[in-house]
Amino acid sequence: MSVEIRIWDGERRWALAQMFARAFAHDQAMVSLVNANEDNAVERLTTWFDLTLNAWPPSQVLVVYEGEEFVAGTIFSLGNHAPPLRFLLRWFWQQWRAFGFNVPLHMVQHERKRFKIYPHTSALVIEFVAVDQRARGKGLAGRLFDAVYGLVERPANVALETGNPQNVVIYQHMGYQVVARYEDDGVEYVVMTKSLSEET
Repeated sequence: MSVEIRIWDGERRWALAQMFARAFAHDQAMVSLVNANEDNAVERLTTWFDLTLNAWPPSQVLVVYEGEEFVAGTIFSLGNHAPPLRFLLRWFWQQWRAFGFNVPLHMVQHERKRFKIYPHTSALVIEFVAVDQRARGKGLAGRLFDAVYGLVERPANVALETGNPQNVVIYQHMGYQVVARYEDDGVEYVVMTKSLSEET
């Protein structure tokens, strides 16, 4: 069955959140951020991604469909800047109701660290890239990156971070360079950047 990459239409949010949750269920950084454990990681991450997607602009979410099913996706920001206050207040309130005070507070503290470290010249910030387990090995992550690069005017700088050491090598093969490292809640985060020229 063929796959199609397109901007998310805002529909079937819970199903998309579940796909992201399954992809990140063994990611130490995300599991730590939502205060999950092995038994409830998918459940808590699904709730977290559902609330985040509810507040996020659908125009900044690319999804890969296989038929009508979500098999991969990326959430991104256009520029390295804090979200609007209205977004933050709504998101914080919803997270607090779902998880209690500690999870949204931890997320806000993490974001403050990140914004200080990320290059301010970044035109594009890759927030999350998820490929469902059953769709891995098909090159979907690379296709997602190419698709999201096509949404920004070039030349442009792209930034991302990962708390998964295995991803660092993958991103280096994609042309990213390590620019910073920082620790948060026992997880080492690696900040990486890439320059998109007019020719690439």
